[in-house]
Amino acid sequence: MPPSFQAASTPKQPETPLEQLLFVRGGKAVILRAFANHLNKDKNMKPDTFERYGSVSRFFHWSMALLFVFMYYSAVLFSQENFDLMPYHKATGLLLMLLILLRVVWMLANLKKRPHGSLVVKLGHLALYLLMLAVPAVGLIRQYGAARHPLEIGPFTLPQAAEKIEWMSNLGNAAHGKLGWLLMAFAIGHVAMALVHQLKGEKLLQRMAGR
Repeated sequence: MPPSFQAASTPKQPETPLEQLLFVRGGKAVILRAFANHLNKDKNMKPDTFERYGSVSRFFHWSMALLFVFMYYSAVLFSQENFDLMPYHKATGLLLMLLILLRVVWMLANLKKRPHGSLVVKLGHLALYLLMLAVPAVGLIRQYGAARHPLEIGPFTLPQAAEKIEWMSNLGNAAHGKLGWLLMAFAIGHVAMALVHQLKGEKLLQRMAGR
């Protein structure tokens, strides 16, 4: 029998397709349970349409936006030789990697149902998705290759290499930070263009606000 989202003596069968996709053992996966609960509580969960992004798309968008804000805040601290948030930065990076993979699957499954934009808009979104994949991926490659310690978040564990792998460490050192700041530049441009179009009366913000 599949394990449930709640730690209980009698396991509960996953009730929705999403739970079947995300089910994990015990009470470890707080983030994934929150995700499932968010969807289960929304009895009128809205799908993607040509006019609006649906509940799942909005969840991915806003949760990842908040997590990236934390990532950049911690990166600024690192530049000031303050590494207190380093463990949380790494754990959040693993979480973002999992979320962007799920988000890409969801996006591809709903590609023909969601709002469409111009070619420039599509290319901008493609660049954002590629960078959201590349930034945590390169960081996790460096984490693995450094052979220091495994990285855990809930039921997910990124193991460590048996010994240091130089090319992985070098790749992360050379590209992780640069790609991260490039992603921030694209994100700022994304927000700026959304505001410009909003001021023109195109109501783009309502698409992601669900109104």
